[in-house]
Amino acid sequence: MTRIQRLIKEAKESCTFRGHQMKPFSHKYKKWSSSECMVCGMICNVNADPAPNEIDICGEAVALHCRYEGEPDPMETIVEENRFEIY
Repeated sequence: MTRIQRLIKEAKESCTFRGHQMKPFSHKYKKWSSSECMVCGMICNVNADPAPNEIDICGEAVALHCRYEGEPDPMETIVEENRFEIY
């Protein structure tokens, strides 16, 4: 298994854990691939040869849970719950 194949496998596992349904990874360049969630459109990028200041797996789909169409943003709900009225 090549490095790019291993990184794509790890990225798919991470995205699936977050609830995403990812499209097949497309190879944009020799050592760089990307995919998009079919539900929410968040992206995951894989770089098999990152520069010293880059990371190999990145994107919103790796870091955030999948938001279905019409589902409210959880951060907005938290803000509304913690809002205090000042009289």
